[in-house]
Amino acid sequence: ASPGAATAQPPIDIWISPSGHDGGAGTKADPFRTLARARNLARARLKTHATDININLLGGTYRLKETFSLDERDSGRAGQTVTYRAATGASPVISGAFRAKNWQIFNSSLNIYRTKVPVGTQTMQLCVNGRRALRARGDAYPNGFTRTEAGFQAPDTSMSTWGNQSDIESVTLTQRKIVRCPVAPI
Repeated sequence: ASPGAATAQPPIDIWISPSGHDGGAGTKADPFRTLARARNLARARLKTHATDININLLGGTYRLKETFSLDERDSGRAGQTVTYRAATGASPVISGAFRAKNWQIFNSSLNIYRTKVPVGTQTMQLCVNGRRALRARGDAYPNGFTRTEAGFQAPDTSMSTWGNQSDIESVTLTQRKIVRCPVAPI
């Protein structure tokens, strides 16, 4: 290298672990707990350092309580990169799921269970013991529904006795698109 040439700086490594704590140093020995804490440190380092930044996720499940967002503040600058990656040999899982507990049998003949979940919960998936399970549902494409300008007309009034009507939705596969439509009046 010629005199005065810039010397490449080593990358900055930030470490995260589900068993870490956000008051930590963000090192491998003292990792942060959350992606947000690591992201915020990376944002600060981008302003003061001209080097690559690696955010290393140690193994385990990172349960998000809110959406994790990246924006223009999280991009590298002029040849500098910001990389989120699994640490060598680790298999991190980032999940917005919560654990539903205290399941009770609701209908033993149909093998239906239920539990309470936080108010406002809106979920599209249910996993039991790490495997995706079926949510409550009716028949696929039941007979007798007719399309109207306002939606669909049911063949009878049987659905009017269903509970939680504002939580019902119609899920339709149309032209390779899945369309989710909330049910209004029944």
